[in-house]
Amino acid sequence: TELLIEVLLARFPSNELKVLDAGTGSGILACILKLERPKWQVFGLDKSMKALQVAQKNAQNLKADVSWIHGHWLQSIKPQSFDVLVSNPPYIAPG
Repeated sequence: TELLIEVLLARFPSNELKVLDAGTGSGILACILKLERPKWQVFGLDKSMKALQVAQKNAQNLKADVSWIHGHWLQSIKPQSFDVLVSNPPYIAPG
């Protein structure tokens, strides 16, 4: 996650971008991006309402103004354009 954040910040130094974190989980990626780039519009998308509740709480604790979307990957999003789509899905098997 840290490397992904470093690469994104280096690659996109723009002051105004619209960013979607698909499969946001705890929301840490979305929160850190918003804190590092306050002028970015950052959205976190997840199919799990429980995950979004955790993400919202994390954002409140960090004072990160992130918008949250409940839904399954990109099927849940109305046609919109994002400048950056980022995702860091789980890669460890539940078992």
